[in-house]
Amino acid sequence: MVASPRPGSPFHGRPSSSSSTHTKVEEELHDVAGIDYDKVTIKRNPSVAVLYEEALTYEQGTVISSAGALCAYSGKKTGRSPKDKRIVEEETSNKDIWWGPVNTPISEKVFSINRERAIDYLNTRPRLYVFDGYAGWDPKYRIKVRVVASRAYHLLFMRNMLIRPTEEELEDFGTPDFTIFNAGEFPANRYTTGMTSTTSVSVNFKRAEMVILGTEYAGEMKKGIFTVMHYLMPKAGVLSLHSSANEGPNGDVSLFFGLSGTGKTTLSADPKRKLIGDDEHCWSDDGVFNIEGGCYAKSSKESTDAPHSKRRRKEQQQQQEQHDAHSPPQEDVHDAPPPETFMELDTPLNDLEGEDSDDDECIDWETVELPKWTGSTQVDHTEKDEDDDTPQHYHDVQVVFETPRAVLKKSKWEMAYQRQLRDWMHNSHVVLLVAHFLIRSEWCSRVDVKAVCLSVIPDHITSQSKRMNDSDTAFGTTVKWLLTWWHDYFTVTGLGMQTRPVEAFKSIPTMDPQSNLITELEPHMERLGIHDSEVIQDPSAFVNYLAEKSGCRDLSAQLFTSILRTLGFETRLICSLQPIPFRIPASRSEGASTDKPAEPSAPKAQPSSKQSKSDRHQYQTTKAKPPTVWCEVWNPHRQQWVCIDPIRQFYNKPQLMEPALTDRQNVLSFVLAFEQMDDLTNRNRRQRIKCVVDVTRRYTTHLPKALALRERELTKRERQGGWRLWSDLFLHGLQPAGLRQLTSTRYTKEQQQLEEQQQEQRMPTSIQGLRNHPLYVLERHLKKFEVLRHPTLEEDCSSMVIGHIRGEKIYPRSCVQQIHTRETWMKQGRVVKDGQEPVKRVLARAVTLEKKRQQEEAKMYGGEALKSDCFGYWQTTPYQPPPVVDGKITKNVYGRVDLFTPEMLPEGAVHLEIGGLGKVARQLGIDYAEAVVDFEFTRGRSIPSVNGIVVAKENELLLLEAWREHENHKTNKVMAKQERDAYNRWRKLILGAMIDARVDNDYGAQEHSVLDPQNDDKHGNSTAWDRFMKERHQDGNDNQGDDGGGFIPEDDDDNDDGGFVLADDDDSDEPGGFLPDEDDV
Repeated sequence: MVASPRPGSPFHGRPSSSSSTHTKVEEELHDVAGIDYDKVTIKRNPSVAVLYEEALTYEQGTVISSAGALCAYSGKKTGRSPKDKRIVEEETSNKDIWWGPVNTPISEKVFSINRERAIDYLNTRPRLYVFDGYAGWDPKYRIKVRVVASRAYHLLFMRNMLIRPTEEELEDFGTPDFTIFNAGEFPANRYTTGMTSTTSVSVNFKRAEMVILGTEYAGEMKKGIFTVMHYLMPKAGVLSLHSSANEGPNGDVSLFFGLSGTGKTTLSADPKRKLIGDDEHCWSDDGVFNIEGGCYAKSSKESTDAPHSKRRRKEQQQQQEQHDAHSPPQEDVHDAPPPETFMELDTPLNDLEGEDSDDDECIDWETVELPKWTGSTQVDHTEKDEDDDTPQHYHDVQVVFETPRAVLKKSKWEMAYQRQLRDWMHNSHVVLLVAHFLIRSEWCSRVDVKAVCLSVIPDHITSQSKRMNDSDTAFGTTVKWLLTWWHDYFTVTGLGMQTRPVEAFKSIPTMDPQSNLITELEPHMERLGIHDSEVIQDPSAFVNYLAEKSGCRDLSAQLFTSILRTLGFETRLICSLQPIPFRIPASRSEGASTDKPAEPSAPKAQPSSKQSKSDRHQYQTTKAKPPTVWCEVWNPHRQQWVCIDPIRQFYNKPQLMEPALTDRQNVLSFVLAFEQMDDLTNRNRRQRIKCVVDVTRRYTTHLPKALALRERELTKRERQGGWRLWSDLFLHGLQPAGLRQLTSTRYTKEQQQLEEQQQEQRMPTSIQGLRNHPLYVLERHLKKFEVLRHPTLEEDCSSMVIGHIRGEKIYPRSCVQQIHTRETWMKQGRVVKDGQEPVKRVLARAVTLEKKRQQEEAKMYGGEALKSDCFGYWQTTPYQPPPVVDGKITKNVYGRVDLFTPEMLPEGAVHLEIGGLGKVARQLGIDYAEAVVDFEFTRGRSIPSVNGIVVAKENELLLLEAWREHENHKTNKVMAKQERDAYNRWRKLILGAMIDARVDNDYGAQEHSVLDPQNDDKHGNSTAWDRFMKERHQDGNDNQGDDGGGFIPEDDDDNDDGGFVLADDDDSDEPGGFLPDEDDV
């Protein structure tokens, strides 16, 4: 059975239509282990081709070798972990197990914890693989084994190692005798009692189950089945053997015992004897049978060029033929899997003698080639000479599968922009929600709304409300009567406001902001099924729901708030805002291989007002989930605000308003109280807004988590730059500051009560609840530069323990002390005292190239990463710089003075923060040093940030006077240069104007051109060029001027030709220049 096949795959058929029924295996896994078959695709006994395709598609680094074998990564573990293998100590098997260093016991409770951890992880996987097979060839003693894994590589391994059932056997497989839950990709909790690392291989004979965590090495399943057979077979009178076995021509059986790597497989592979198996066997009264269905062969230091390797290739063919003849047929050879993988063991044979069989962590496996499988069932093995050098041809196995879509990684700038965009969207949604509930709170206080509310309130409640100020009992009685009446009067038909991710709205197209957005959004909200509450546009529509007597939970709480205000209760509307998350959800790798986008979920039908009695109260029972809107009333007798939940009829039970941490639709981050605004109607809008109070601390026991969900945490650089959280600034602007004196006093008292309530908050009962807790801390939650130490006393940490949780000590948060390296303390103006030992050594942060070089050298020569010594505040003392002596400044090795804080200034010196002052001091011969106030890191280098200089105090006045004179001289010089430049620019401007005027006077008086130069005077408008040519011809005719000059000489018969245009000369035979004579034309 293959559930939900991938479309378009050559190894799968046509996609089957969805069905509401489930297979027998899915129901069994659901009943036994709680596997959610609606969310997880379960594939039972898939073919080799399917497993190849799944492994190559979804398991990173998986490839196919030239011999057709699948090469997969097993994570950090390349061998078995014998020290992490444990057996459950329980009454049914306690007396039958030899407990000791090999068989380590664990309790049933610890096994249940690991089992639940593995099942929870398997439920998060998109697909699971199940293989049902047998262990043991003898039908009389074989057991049914079921393997449940999340990796196709694991299932392919066990498909080869176990005995595969036929189709008839698989159909009637029934309940397995033993089940393996392989969640090796997920680590175990090393802090669980009995665990020593994040790897756990647990066997429970009472439950007939094996759970694997923290190791992806497939050999754990193989040895796990052998352990089970070791336990079961002696009870049945069968001897289990860790040996190889073969059969002679006369039916005699030989057994070869030995540890892993000692040669069992090699010795049993005799060409003259039939191979039974190479590792695990059982010896019964009927004979010897193999436990496994395949071989797990290894070879050491093999080479295809060695003489014995040629002989071995021929022996392997004979062994395969003998094994096929001895073993019952499993499937046609045409459907056989790709060739089994031979492994190469790098450890020499002599080094493995005397070691336990489980010590395989030192083994480094490597895939080598085997002969290709033949396509016929009858293979004729012709005997050839051992020295036959005929080359054998191998052919690759070709597997066709759907290529996953390439996922392009986003640049860090794009990711930063996406994060910032999410922050903007989240913050904008918070502001809009606050504005929404400000309007609703104002509607609840309107006179017309109160008039309608007064008409529906029963008379006995109205009479009782007049006595609410008599005593605390009368006050509580009035509210409880009102809650009982409201529960029967108003029917809740929906959940109301919920938290929804941004992805739920991506299919909504962009809309015109000038249009009616509410009308256009309505069909999209119905289509996506995210219509949380009613659309109410005015107070009239709001109060009409009071007559209809039905609505969502949010509307019910708002109308109840209006009723309380009508009766004279001072009431606040409490809202747990549900903005869109600011975090970008992690994308799944398998999601990138799908071509079709995810279809939006089907729209959810709105609950009808005409519901059955059971449906009517599904949101109003005391066991219903907490709402997101409720109210608070001021109790004058107790002088405090009392929480009221009109949906579930809770009075003064704020602890029941907190949703579960696993509830994704009701996330508690902002819980705001909107005060009554009856007497603020004539005030401006800004004063109305300042009626919002943050009461989150009253309704949560996980305040650090709630604060973390408000917005992202500021980075270290942002904190150092003085940034503040947006939520703090926003909520500070909503505080009712400067309002009525009563309100201000009440607000102050309320904040004090919330502070005391937070201090008296009970200690969390879970490890996750202690993370980032403001009052308590576990040692595991300490950050890199934090240690535990009493703030005032020097005593052992054990005296600071205030509790325990799961064997771990709980310390007060006040005992957490910050530690730093010597360089960091130096930047804070402190130095480590002499003889102090570091309280902690942390991995050095390689920011500069020099640090990276040191890290590489440390790894190369020392084998360990470079670490930095860290010291606490109590181990440091203020830095005392050397004083100034005879006007000389003591400098560091770089010729500067470290001045990270003002206290680091040497005695008798002064810090002058003036740029360029060092040049003046050098000209005067005054000793000075540049002040280094910080460091900047650019391109792997640490660059000091210099601000001014440090000089002796007696030279301050002289240096400042010289600097002023230098600056005056510099200023005068600059002004003189500017004056010269201005004169030059004016000279150029005037000369240009004069030249322009002369050119216009000589050539540019007429602006209109005339085509006929002979009619210039007639028309009276000739160009400058026409007049110039006319004057030239006149000068030529008059023979004025003796010498030719310039580019165009005068016409003179006595002069030599020159320039670019020849003069008119009849005696000249050769034309020249650019314009020829008229005779030549």
